[in-house]
Amino acid sequence: RGLSSFADLAFEVLCLFVSPDDVDVPRDLLRGLVDESFASFDDSQVVPLRRVGDVWVMELFHGPTYAFKDLALQFVARLLRVILRRRGSRASVIVSTSGDTGPAAIVACRGMPELQCYVLFPRGMVARRQELQMTTVDADNVRVYSVSGGTSDSLDTVVKSLNADVDFKHRSNLLSINSFNWGRIVMQTVHFFFAYFHATRNDDDDKKNE
Repeated sequence: RGLSSFADLAFEVLCLFVSPDDVDVPRDLLRGLVDESFASFDDSQVVPLRRVGDVWVMELFHGPTYAFKDLALQFVARLLRVILRRRGSRASVIVSTSGDTGPAAIVACRGMPELQCYVLFPRGMVARRQELQMTTVDADNVRVYSVSGGTSDSLDTVVKSLNADVDFKHRSNLLSINSFNWGRIVMQTVHFFFAYFHATRNDDDDKKNE
């Protein structure tokens, strides 16, 4: 409960999974990536917690695409860029989306020469705003494809099968930042801890003032 910010908590959670001896991501670099990842959020608390009557409500829409996927993908893209740059390598990122992940992935990856981002979305099955977020980005390293005759679930199956083909994945230097990416999963747990710590701390403060 002594953590003062969302970034502080995110760093502490990530340190549980990143070795202090990691040569690609030493602790000082990891901290810098975390801070940079949330710099574009339009609220200094990143995920502010509001009390509405007896209920606590967390706002998850302050990232650059207004989706909670920004919480993880802003970090994951930066992490991948650093690792690839240190190894002198590049990778292709393939993403399937029902609407939220695509825009968040594009905004996170755009302008990164180490990452070539390919996004697939089911034609006619995403919100118009989300489609525009994906199809109006002018970035050399981003390609967006509208796929007819499928759903987001069927596109997920394609992405998973590509990543399951180990030989093809290694030959193509293929990555994914869909929900089965471990870095994304870890970062998307942080707001649960943040909500708990802040809600219980505020409840304790209320009790002291009674």
